[in-house]
Amino acid sequence: MAVSLREVLSFGRYEPLFRIASGGMAEVYAARIRGEAGFQKLVAVKRMHPLMAADAGFVDMFLNEARLAANIASPYVVQTLDLGRSEDGALYIVMELVVGVSLAQLEELLGGPLPPPIALELMAQAAQGVDDAHEATTPAGDPLGLIHRDVSPHNILVGLDGRARVTDFGIARAVHRPRAETNVKELKGKFAYMSPEQTRLLPLDRRSDVFSLGIVVWEELVGRRLFADRDPTQIIRNVRNKVVPPPEGVPEAVSDVVLKALDRHRDHRYQSAAEL
Repeated sequence: MAVSLREVLSFGRYEPLFRIASGGMAEVYAARIRGEAGFQKLVAVKRMHPLMAADAGFVDMFLNEARLAANIASPYVVQTLDLGRSEDGALYIVMELVVGVSLAQLEELLGGPLPPPIALELMAQAAQGVDDAHEATTPAGDPLGLIHRDVSPHNILVGLDGRARVTDFGIARAVHRPRAETNVKELKGKFAYMSPEQTRLLPLDRRSDVFSLGIVVWEELVGRRLFADRDPTQIIRNVRNKVVPPPEGVPEAVSDVVLKALDRHRDHRYQSAAEL
């Protein structure tokens, strides 16, 4: 006899429908919530694998993601709606359900660069989302000083409505509300999308995310990876030292914007994602 998903999974009042994605530490489900008079709403539920519940560091990271992301109000950031714990002890985060693909998947589907007007519009929206995250405050109005630290094509979703939304604040830091981290000297994030100062484990500010946005927009316009390499050590060398060529086939004014975002001296970059 076939067993329905809701018979083996429980998310409290959220009824699981089907799995969207799965990774090494968590999986994402489409789910719905029901209410009075036939009310229902579709959501996404990010569920921590139960085996990870014994890892205090991962649990802390998961909780931190939910707490920080819940303070961000932006049409260009995936909204965080709730945090709960299932019957098997696994934590889950309830988020806005975005029907669409990641920017990484869109790149793969196209097999080449995005048309410049589309790439620039999507990246302008993503930059606005990152800036809204940087400007997030607590409910009392105190600034968080949030830094995403993992801006990449995998963490920018493009909905069927044509809107870009930034997601995955799993390794985000709130500068004004620091928390203890067990491995403060451990590089976290995707090496090929880090800022030079991030690879050196230096204190970060919002300009680090600006550099990461610059990498993504360069790649969307050119249709190939900028710093990627099979050797992680070489990726870090590329981030720090590789000469960045101007993106091809775009007006000089656009090229100038991209190269300024990618300036390795953060005082010479755009000082905020809004400015970018």
